[in-house]
Amino acid sequence: MTDIAKLGSFGLLCFLYKNLVNPFAVDLIRGLKFGSVWEKDYCLCWSLDFDKGKVNVHRGFPLLMFPGRRYLERLLRNAKSA
Repeated sequence: MTDIAKLGSFGLLCFLYKNLVNPFAVDLIRGLKFGSVWEKDYCLCWSLDFDKGKVNVHRGFPLLMFPGRRYLERLLRNAKSA
């Protein structure tokens, strides 16, 4: 008998904004989730605040995503200094 493991498909959708007027939008984006963890087909949403250089990660369960929060915050800092 051969066991087959489904690796799954996980995605990360980032929303980049500048001069956000409504902070409610950040919580809304952080709460967006698509797909099913049980089916191993899932997409999480993060919001990137260009002005503050901050990445607001998803809300809910702990799941590390590639490329990661620190990498994206470094990109925002570099873009602001350019």
